[in-house]
Amino acid sequence: MTKRRDHAAEIITLKSAEIDNDMISVVRWLNSFPGVFTRHSCIGGPADNQPDDTRSQPPFVVFYCDNEVDLFCVLRELSGYARIEIDWQRGQFRYHVQFCRGTALKGFLVQLDRSDYYKDLRAKITSHL
Repeated sequence: MTKRRDHAAEIITLKSAEIDNDMISVVRWLNSFPGVFTRHSCIGGPADNQPDDTRSQPPFVVFYCDNEVDLFCVLRELSGYARIEIDWQRGQFRYHVQFCRGTALKGFLVQLDRSDYYKDLRAKITSHL
């Protein structure tokens, strides 16, 4: 149980979701940030008569973020691996992350091993606010 404002509250799991196996690590990583909430994800699919790295729909994930420090850490980690589009949905920003190639997703997954660095960075930034 946690104390929020003037009343007690609990953290509960609201829903579970079916996630493509190759996207599970990305979704778990995003959701490990307290201010990030994933909404959609898909591994995409190969285009007809194209090598596996060519996809008709590239891998993507859509998330919301209500904390600027978490957003900074997420965007910094994703830079160089994905294109990020931002739009306004129902009164808040929505972030659409598209890995342009299957190799970009694979490279990002390798970098997830470094995600503790960003947790430490978040702690340092937060302590200075």
